[in-house]
Amino acid sequence: MLNLSFEELHGHHLYTIGMACENDKMNELEQQIVLKLSKICTSKFSHITPQNLYHLTQMERKYIAGGKFAFDAIEPGYYLGVLQGWSFMLDCVLNNHELTPDLILKLHDSCVDGLRTEDYPDGVPLGFRTYQDGGEAFYLEKGQTVSKKGLKELNERYRKRKYTDSVGDDVYLFKGIMFNPKSTIQLNPSQKIDIHPNKQYKCSSSNDNLQKTIKSSTKSYFAITNVNTLPMIKLKPARTVSLRIIIQKLIDQFNVSDKSLSDIVELIQSLDQAHPFVDGNIRTFGMLLLNMLLLNQGFLPSVMDDVNRFDCLSINELTEYINEGQKYFQNIKPTSM
Repeated sequence: MLNLSFEELHGHHLYTIGMACENDKMNELEQQIVLKLSKICTSKFSHITPQNLYHLTQMERKYIAGGKFAFDAIEPGYYLGVLQGWSFMLDCVLNNHELTPDLILKLHDSCVDGLRTEDYPDGVPLGFRTYQDGGEAFYLEKGQTVSKKGLKELNERYRKRKYTDSVGDDVYLFKGIMFNPKSTIQLNPSQKIDIHPNKQYKCSSSNDNLQKTIKSSTKSYFAITNVNTLPMIKLKPARTVSLRIIIQKLIDQFNVSDKSLSDIVELIQSLDQAHPFVDGNIRTFGMLLLNMLLLNQGFLPSVMDDVNRFDCLSINELTEYINEGQKYFQNIKPTSM
């Protein structure tokens, strides 16, 4: 028999109560989400049940085999957060809410509230990233989340975009994208890599100096490194007002489009690449907002094999993956597990 103090017993009791309450909340959210889907279209979503709903909640399909809590082993609170995000997103669909920066902010906060990660063990920060948060960076995996066509589109898209915010700052999502789409992806450690205009850094075998430069720079750039074949997108520190302006501009461009699948893909990718949050960007955009816009336009939801593909694949490549994810959604088997 364990010899526990009163404080230890009391703490264990509170933990047990907390877990029970959390499970009750998840069960309730699962029921609500299935009900909301049926309100959108009973015939399309009749095969979705509280027992198989978790298929819609994983950012990578490889985790589905591990059950609903597979990703919680990496990020505690993940499943509950995504359920909260799906519930809020479906409310937006059912009530025809207008797409705004504030709606995107609420969508993000709903799915990361209570989430704990390695970088944020006390909880992922809510709200847009601020200038004080510094720049953002995320890696790309060759063959998975970046392609030559995707790099070419990234280059063409952001050469054309420049926004000036209300405090007079020139706002670039990427400032000086220095790469050649035909050659960069084959870089080897002996080649030089353009980081930002007028400066070059040699890529050593360990790449330590390049990584330090990337992390410390206040510039925005797209850099191809050869560390584990991972390129990186680095964004400069940004004022919250600047991020809101960027997001509103992207929404405005989408609103005057045909809102076709390719238009949806371009908006989602642009928002993902802007990375307006310190964490939780791809689940907000590549899972929740994507499916919100698909449902708004009468399309089926998509369970993509990896939503991180939005980082830097081409529009056509992403469209194919979304179509494949819609077929996967249709083939989810009802279960009473």
